[in-house]
Amino acid sequence: MNIIVLDTETISLNKLYCYNLGYVIVDVSSGFKILKKRDFLIKEIYDNKPLMDTAYYENKRAIYEDYLLDSKQPLEKISFIEAYSILKHDYLKYNIKGIFAYNSSFDEKVLKFNCNYFEIPYVLKSFHDIMELTIQTIATDHLYNLYAQYYGNINQRINHNKLLRKDGKAKITAESVYCYIVRDYDFKEAHMALNDSEIELTILKYICNFYGGIAKLHV
Repeated sequence: MNIIVLDTETISLNKLYCYNLGYVIVDVSSGFKILKKRDFLIKEIYDNKPLMDTAYYENKRAIYEDYLLDSKQPLEKISFIEAYSILKHDYLKYNIKGIFAYNSSFDEKVLKFNCNYFEIPYVLKSFHDIMELTIQTIATDHLYNLYAQYYGNINQRINHNKLLRKDGKAKITAESVYCYIVRDYDFKEAHMALNDSEIELTILKYICNFYGGIAKLHV
């Protein structure tokens, strides 16, 4: 059974112009074997300097430029129409059973917005929310909550706001959950589409392995 784990990077939460689209195609039945990685810079948005200057993560530009020069990186700069066409092609070619993302409603909204903006039909279906699966599993695990309280309140090496909400309860951001899973408490999320897709894939795989197997995916 093949799925896609996907992430989008936009100018802001209110300006949904997508400048980076990345995803990983995974065969869940073969132990989450990675079949393909895609990473696209959307040239109409990325090359629009006045618009990109307003992006929340505008400071990532230097990293993107380095990736474009690195032949080992899958990053390509193409139009949104091309990127979306490749995504649709992969969806059909790999017989994708579901598209997964952390807070998937946002990524689905972004794709629909940009399809409308570039005047192309939106056809993708079957989005599933990794964050919701996290709420049902990891967030209810007392070990995760103990971890968040210890490293959030006692261990001063860790940024308090990274692990705990203002009310003192454990956060369930992709970054905080990933830190727990890999035991890398200094890890910082890249906020770049492919990198974040890989983080979210790690979370999804962990949930399936420890809280109910493939059936947990509901696809």
